[in-house]
Amino acid sequence: MAEVIPRQVEQSEPFGLPFSLSLGRFAGRQEALYRPAQAGTLVFAYVLAGAFEAEGRLLHAKDGLAVWDVAEVELEALSNNALIVMLEVPA
Repeated sequence: MAEVIPRQVEQSEPFGLPFSLSLGRFAGRQEALYRPAQAGTLVFAYVLAGAFEAEGRLLHAKDGLAVWDVAEVELEALSNNALIVMLEVPA
């Protein structure tokens, strides 16, 4: 099982933004866990290409899913060259 690790935006960076953004690329059928950096945040998953199962829900390209108050988000890529964007916003 793979793990998707978010990139944290530091306040010292120019244009520091109040969210973190991660991009996951999967070569084939593969599972991953996304762990939010802080408890109680809103996590939004958006599929750019391919198909995923996220938290038991089937997502195709251009589908999105928002979850909140979770310790981790379970992902499974169901196709080759699948791309997903994870956006984490403090509540």
